[in-house]
Amino acid sequence: MKAKIQTITNEQAKIIMDLLQLDKDAAKAYRQALMQIDNPIVTDYILKCCEEHEIHIQELSAVLLAEWYELPASTTDFRTFLIQG
Repeated sequence: MKAKIQTITNEQAKIIMDLLQLDKDAAKAYRQALMQIDNPIVTDYILKCCEEHEIHIQELSAVLLAEWYELPASTTDFRTFLIQG
């Protein structure tokens, strides 16, 4: 089997992993908001925003996997604490 030539650096992968975590946190926040809002117009808007973040998660994950990077585990850090309230 041929060795894969990486097209992104470790530093770039770290940046993508950070973006991935931000998108995961944002999607979680939108899902939590959806459970508490009963206005259909606002719910529709929030759902679309959440779906965009889910697409970002899929696309960023694909970039990392294509480069043979392990996907980061979801973390619970200060951002998550702020989102949970």
